[in-house]
Amino acid sequence: GGGGGGGGGGGGVCHVRGVLSERMRAPGNLWAVLWEGTSALCAAEQRPLFDAAREAHIALEALDASPLPELLSQLCMGAIAHLLDAMARCAAAKLVPRAEERAAQLWEGLRAACGGRGAASDPPSAAAADAFVARLADFEASLAAAGALSARMPGQTSLVRQLLA
Repeated sequence: GGGGGGGGGGGGVCHVRGVLSERMRAPGNLWAVLWEGTSALCAAEQRPLFDAAREAHIALEALDASPLPELLSQLCMGAIAHLLDAMARCAAAKLVPRAEERAAQLWEGLRAACGGRGAASDPPSAAAADAFVARLADFEASLAAAGALSARMPGQTSLVRQLLA
């Protein structure tokens, strides 16, 4: 037997950590039978479970099969998500009231306008897109104001926050 995790195949050092549950160790359980019949082998000597090259090939095939509008939509949504995250975490955002909340609301509003998904099957309406852009511009302006005030009044963090509130 081997218990599947102890001993050292190939001269490596392995340590047993934990055991299978009672259900899994019950006599006749297929997993228990396989576990007992398997030679111990350190994780470093085992074949990797994840084949990065194979998974990359699968991902590239999926991208190749995707219609261009869907692919562009997904890329745009990813870029917008990254932009909002960067805006919410920039130094000026620490001075703007509810900056992270505003960024999250912008993202959720965009997702709702796109049918509730991370990528739009149909683009949002012109009115929804205009509303998103206006709210994004307002958020950007508040971050710019925070940055400008902070630069002009170094060390006056609480005053800058009060002015922006």
